Amino acid sequence: MKIKLLILLSFCCYICYGQKHKTNELIYEHIQKPIVKLDRSWEYSIKVNQSNRDELLEKQKAFEETQKYYDEIFKKEMESYNNSKAAGKLLTGKPERKIAKAYFFGSITDTDLLENTISIEGFNKGEEEFVVEIVLEGFSIISNVKVLDEKKSKRFYKTTFVNPIMVNVKDKSNNTLWNKSYFSENGEHVFLERSSDEPSYEMEKEWKENKISLLKGLEDRIIKEHINTINEDINDNIGYPNKTLELTFFGAKGKKFDYSEIENSITKIKKAFLVLKSDNEMANKLFDESKEIWLKELSKKDIENKKVRINKKIATGLYINLGYVNMIQNEFKKAKEYSLEAELIRPGMGVLTGESMKLKKQIDFFEKRSTGNSDEVKY
Repeated sequence: MKIKLLILLSFCCYICYGQKHKTNELIYEHIQKPIVKLDRSWEYSIKVNQSNRDELLEKQKAFEETQKYYDEIFKKEMESYNNSKAAGKLLTGKPERKIAKAYFFGSITDTDLLENTISIEGFNKGEEEFVVEIVLEGFSIISNVKVLDEKKSKRFYKTTFVNPIMVNVKDKSNNTLWNKSYFSENGEHVFLERSSDEPSYEMEKEWKENKISLLKGLEDRIIKEHINTINEDINDNIGYPNKTLELTFFGAKGKKFDYSEIENSITKIKKAFLVLKSDNEMANKLFDESKEIWLKELSKKDIENKKVRINKKIATGLYINLGYVNMIQNEFKKAKEYSLEAELIRPGMGVLTGESMKLKKQIDFFEKRSTGNSDEVKY
């Protein structure tokens, strides 16, 4: 009976004093600053080089010459066959065209197509004030192995490959501005996955007949995928890409207290995000007004008493709000201070803890990109 009474009293307290945070998921649209800052007036060009291109051309030429030699022999044999009498034809049999032994030596890449894939946001293509040189160091097959999986239910061919690519960004004086190597680790791809109940020789025959085309298709796809990844990374490091970031801002709710000012501050933040690109001055005014409301409310906090108007949960949310807005305004010292306050008082696990941890990471991310970059981003 006593236990039931305690539960009932606790529930009544929650109804009467159930003031807690209220989440608002907002989208922050912004132009991301680069890690490496280049002159925004510079124009760029893209150059993609396939380092083993000459070697591939030689192999292709050798393959074609071998086939040409076989075809010349076949032509002569057919002429002789056609000029023979019926008995001679029957004796020698009709000649068969010999096909040069096919093997995978790599594809000759369309570098012009790849060059048009790369686009750096915030800069225009044109004069070569800086050049992005992408060197394809050679797609290579390391091994092709027929595999029976651990459960012995499937067979497949596993291809191990490597596709190293080097990127150098240089100014017109050939000074290196940024560089990075990619994909030096081995990659894997699975072909012809079949049930282990199917005859193994059928899969082997299919592999033999289609191996070259499958590997060429793999190379083409991997190079395109890798170039797209590199394009994203180049923009992440030296470009000014448009980004969207979902941030949680915290209001407050409860039956006993009035939280209209806090809710009004959230409305201001929503308006600030809407006008941020078109009217930076108005957005900052709304940010500052919201911060003033939150600081005023936090002056009344009591983190030891959950029944008060500004308790631990609501205070944590307001500190997170302050952290995000100061981060957006490039006030990183203050943002870190408010992030620390939120971390110190946050109540256990839950949305407040998760957003507090996210805030800390985002401050580090944005500050890294603002270090040595004093120019405001122009929308």
